[in-house]
Amino acid sequence: MAVLLLMIACRSSKQQLVGNDRDAHGCIGSAGYQWSELQQNCVRPFELPLIIKHSDSITQIAVLFSADSSKAEVFAIEGHFMLQRKPNQIQSHLWKNSKMQLNKNDRGNWIWEKSN
Repeated sequence: MAVLLLMIACRSSKQQLVGNDRDAHGCIGSAGYQWSELQQNCVRPFELPLIIKHSDSITQIAVLFSADSSKAEVFAIEGHFMLQRKPNQIQSHLWKNSKMQLNKNDRGNWIWEKSN
């Protein structure tokens, strides 16, 4: 009888299931998903079409662009950033916010750095 009660007690305790770590948007972090403001959906940054390696060849960022390219969403080790082009610079290759910026130089290389 005591063994039966012990088994029932063990089964009824809450256990954290793998993949049961949904955030406020329903994204499962342990499966690599993060919320995308641009897509309004859960994405896996490492599966996005634009992955930019840093000059140290170790770190990288994943980038999504809005349909009109006025906004860029960056998933980086430093955090998650929403960047914007200035309205009169739609043809430029510079997206930024108060902390970080993403720039494509004349040689076609992407540069991820702190905003000046």
